[in-house]
Amino acid sequence: MPLSAVSEPSLALSRHSLQASILFAIGQLSPRPNLQTRLAHHHTPPHTTTPAAANAASIDPAMPVPFEALLPYAIMVTMFGITGTGLAVVKTWANDGKRPRYSLDYWDKVGD
Repeated sequence: MPLSAVSEPSLALSRHSLQASILFAIGQLSPRPNLQTRLAHHHTPPHTTTPAAANAASIDPAMPVPFEALLPYAIMVTMFGITGTGLAVVKTWANDGKRPRYSLDYWDKVGD
């Protein structure tokens, strides 16, 4: 087996991997008109393609929020509501059924 036959496929493989790494380098953000790749989610013409980093600004950052993500907040709001209502009921009961007075003027009159 000649040495040139063995080294030929490995040379072609290294050229291909080098070309792929050059085409998708981070610093290169311009479209490549020589590639025939079409990325459906970028909606580019079939003769051009751009890396994902170049189109990052065109992606809509607003994502729908599943209702499961809001459940902890709903539980917290419910617990604060129950606690506030419970405290108001206890203060009303302790004040012989009258609504509690939170005014500072009332406390000033009582203290004199």
